[in-house]
Amino acid sequence: MTDTPAPSPRTGCARPVPAAAGAGRHALAARVGRRGARGGRPRVIEEALYEHPAVLEACVIGTPDEYRGQSPKAFVALKPGAAPFTLEELKAFLGQRLSKHEMVQALEIRDSLPKTAVGKLSKKELVDQEAAAPTTA
Repeated sequence: MTDTPAPSPRTGCARPVPAAAGAGRHALAARVGRRGARGGRPRVIEEALYEHPAVLEACVIGTPDEYRGQSPKAFVALKPGAAPFTLEELKAFLGQRLSKHEMVQALEIRDSLPKTAVGKLSKKELVDQEAAAPTTA
């Protein structure tokens, strides 16, 4: 008998999903699942962000959280001439669009978001930048 997981019937991927950070904690998987804290999916959050009239581009990644394991952090590029908004204002806007466990816990507004060679938004680069950034306690 082998310890190799069976391929997923949905994706055909046989790679194991990384283990959770601990009891009751969840982690974003690189390609398998792409779930945020407690099952929130970054794509659902991004779609809600794109409904905001000032948002040009949006990308959501999981950042370390002591209680949940990971919490969603939104990176946003604003439309030309749009006024910046606060995290509280964004939460109020997203309140009717997302459930409590999907709510963005951090916001970073940038002039532009990193892209791959083919022009897609690069979550990998954002994750690497977050990992390299000094943490504030």
